[in-house]
Amino acid sequence: MFSWICVKAGRAAIFGLIAGLGIGGAVGFGLGVYFLPILTAGPGLDQAAVQALATSAERRGRFVRDLPGSDALHWGDGTIMMNANKI
Repeated sequence: MFSWICVKAGRAAIFGLIAGLGIGGAVGFGLGVYFLPILTAGPGLDQAAVQALATSAERRGRFVRDLPGSDALHWGDGTIMMNANKI
């Protein structure tokens, strides 16, 4: 009788361990995907450098947030400028 209880408890513990590792791994992976670009981002340009590059821009584009078909997660807001050497 006791061997059946121990086997049943062992299976539950193994299932709990596997489920916990799977859930924890999924949450950890999701947080890593979110935070890694934030943590590894390089320093941005200062305002003077942006102004100097803006004068040599050959093409300009603008990201607008409220376009038809955009959703709450995938949107951009700002301006992009590019010349032959830089974006």
